[in-house]
Amino acid sequence: ARAALVSYGEPVVDSLAFFLRDADEDIWVRRHIPGTLAQIPTQKTMDVLAAALEERDGFIRYKVVSALERLRREHPELTLEGESIERLAIQEARRYFNFLSLHDNLFGKGKLNADSLLSQALLEQMTRLRNRVFKLLTLLYPPTDIDAARWTLEHGDSRARSSASEYLDNILSSPLRKQVLPVLEDMPRDERVRRGNTLLKTRPRDVEETLLQLINDDDPVTASAAIDVVRENKLWNLADDVEHVLAHRDVKDWYVFEAASWTLAEQRMPAERRRELWLEPLPAAELAGRLRRLPLFASVSVVEVSRMTRASRQVRHEAGSVLGQEG
Repeated sequence: ARAALVSYGEPVVDSLAFFLRDADEDIWVRRHIPGTLAQIPTQKTMDVLAAALEERDGFIRYKVVSALERLRREHPELTLEGESIERLAIQEARRYFNFLSLHDNLFGKGKLNADSLLSQALLEQMTRLRNRVFKLLTLLYPPTDIDAARWTLEHGDSRARSSASEYLDNILSSPLRKQVLPVLEDMPRDERVRRGNTLLKTRPRDVEETLLQLINDDDPVTASAAIDVVRENKLWNLADDVEHVLAHRDVKDWYVFEAASWTLAEQRMPAERRRELWLEPLPAAELAGRLRRLPLFASVSVVEVSRMTRASRQVRHEAGSVLGQEG
């Protein structure tokens, strides 16, 4: 389908732009459109993609940025208005610091289990946001220079990393230097957390206050993992808030509904009794947490393993059932 659409060239760009921005279109159709547009190298394509940078869905934003990056590298003659790119880079940097602060509240100061699904989900969110910031910088500055600075920051010795930070400090605009550079440069975690809280004008918060924010996060995987932390740590002061999420969350967020139902069931009856009565498949957050403890799935991202659990079929066996026999 992509090859057929690309064969139409520029005349199909308007139609693709319409479906990319159509909130009623299937989300996975929309997420594949930027990759199609990236294969139609025209100025109109650049303008359409730039207009889509404000999309609420993080995956669409990532695909849009990747498409713009490809066009920028392969067709430098195409132009891009820098103000919206700079604004998005600052927005993504602030989101990075928000997740860093929340992670530190729970798994640093809060001493919760750092191997939990939520901890990994937040760390992966931060990795994706940092990657996206670098991609955005390649749209504003020579891509090869940004690539070199990134490689040095991630692989160079201390002296080389210092030089790369100094280079970025010299070329970035004042707003980017203030709010984006602390995401990229090498510094101790405690210092990065402190810098982030200063930029966001926020403060360290306790475990319950932090989880209250996360169970209402727009990302269903993050929200469901946060609800599972409430269950795992029996933080029943948040039970009414989980009940509120169950009543008011968008019906499309099935991960969240499963996790909330599972958590409230545990609050209301003993775990053994719940296991006897629970006939539905295990919620994605619970199953994803179990799967990621297996070596086979240890390297799979939280988002992907969650999708795998949604796509899978769970089968229950009575105790003592023979699942396989030699020969």
